[in-house]
Amino acid sequence: METSDTVAAFSENLMKSQTVEDAWMNLTWAISVHGFDRMMFGLNSLRSDGQPESVVDALILFHGEQAYVDRYLDEGHYYSSPLINWARNNRGALSWLEVVTTLEPQPLTSDRIRFQKLLADFKLFAGYFISLADVDSNSLSVLSLSAREGLTQADADAIWAQHGRNIELMAQLFYLRVRSLPQPGQSRPLTTRQKETLRWIGAGKTAREIAQIMDLTPVTVEKHLQRAREALNVVSTAQAILKATRLNLL
Repeated sequence: METSDTVAAFSENLMKSQTVEDAWMNLTWAISVHGFDRMMFGLNSLRSDGQPESVVDALILFHGEQAYVDRYLDEGHYYSSPLINWARNNRGALSWLEVVTTLEPQPLTSDRIRFQKLLADFKLFAGYFISLADVDSNSLSVLSLSAREGLTQADADAIWAQHGRNIELMAQLFYLRVRSLPQPGQSRPLTTRQKETLRWIGAGKTAREIAQIMDLTPVTVEKHLQRAREALNVVSTAQAILKATRLNLL
C-alpha cells in the first residue's frame, strides 16, 4: 500500500474509532507498515514542578511483548528516562541514536545501564521517539517506535527520511483523537449523580449548597463524592475532579 493510501485509510478509520483501544489498533497497523512493529505510547499530566504524575495515573499503551512493558514499568524506567525533560520542552521526533549521544548521562547511571540491558534483552536496537503534547500544555505524551528486529538505526533513519513526516502526522492525529475519547483506567464507571456532584464541587459549591441544588441531604452528597473517589482510585475529591476531567468523564 502506498504511503498516501495508508495515511488516508488511517485517518478515515481513526475518526470512526469510539475507544482508545480501537484508535491504538489503527495506529499500530499504520506504523507497522513502515517497519516499526513495537510501540509504546504514554500520556500523563504534569505536576506544578514539571514532573509527571504517578505512572498509575498515566495512560500507557503498548504493542509488542508484554514482558517488556512489565519490566519497563516495574524497574522504574518511566521516571528515569531522559526523554521526560526533552519531551517536556520539545515537540517532534528524535532518533534513538540522538537520545544516546545527546540525552543520556555520561557516564551512564546504574538506572540507565539497566535500561540498556532491558533493550538488549528484547533486541530493541533502533527506532524513534515522538513528543506529541504542546510544550506549553500541562501534559506529557511520547510515542516510542522500535524498528523491526534485524533493522539497524541506519535502516530506521532511511525509513524515516522517506516516511517520517507521515508517521509524525498519524501520531499527532492519534494523540488528538485520544484526548477526545473516554480513557480507560477506572475501576468502575461513574454514575450520573457522582458526575453531577463532582461538577458542582469543581464549580466551587459546598456539599450543603449541592444538597440544596440537587434536592439531596448533605450526607448523600458526601456519599456520592466518596464513591466517586473510590471509582476513580484516588484519595481526595480534588484528585477525583482532575482525573475525571482528564478521562473526559465530566
